Amino acid sequence: VDRMDQLIISLKLLQEFEMEQGELNLVEYDLFSVLDTTLLDLQEFASERKVTFKVNTAKVNPMMLLDMTLMPGVIHNLVKNAIEHVSGCKTAAERTIRINMYNGKKSIILCINNKGRVIPPEKLPRFFDKFNSDKTTKKGGTGLGTTYAFDITKAHGGDIYVESTPSEGTTVTVKFPQV
Repeated sequence: VDRMDQLIISLKLLQEFEMEQGELNLVEYDLFSVLDTTLLDLQEFASERKVTFKVNTAKVNPMMLLDMTLMPGVIHNLVKNAIEHVSGCKTAAERTIRINMYNGKKSIILCINNKGRVIPPEKLPRFFDKFNSDKTTKKGGTGLGTTYAFDITKAHGGDIYVESTPSEGTTVTVKFPQV
């Protein structure tokens, strides 16, 4: 019942933002702090799966206007997805998630990369669609995590996309407008 209740709340929230009726409560905040808190929150989940993080946020001015009730969920969903994607990999290198944050032109760019199983090219256009989880390798979840990340990023005036190749692995790139 709790899981169904959470699913309904998530669907209603996503519907509001898809219809451009959702409202953001924007405050100036440090995106690095959101990332740092998320990684601390997910550390036990990652450790249980022998997943490590390699983070590079050097020389970043991470200040942006963000909704502190919604933005942490974006980063949480994307990092948790990456952890789940590599948790079955054999080597430590494959189970390392690389997170880079850097300044773009009037933007902050966050890249989350993993070397897990490559997403087939035909599935990439549907990566952010609702209920698009790979149930053969992922247990639990609602199928709304990447949709949430997409909709909330767009509501913040940002952009988000995914690339997946055998040589580079899978990278989700999120571009946020900077203050």
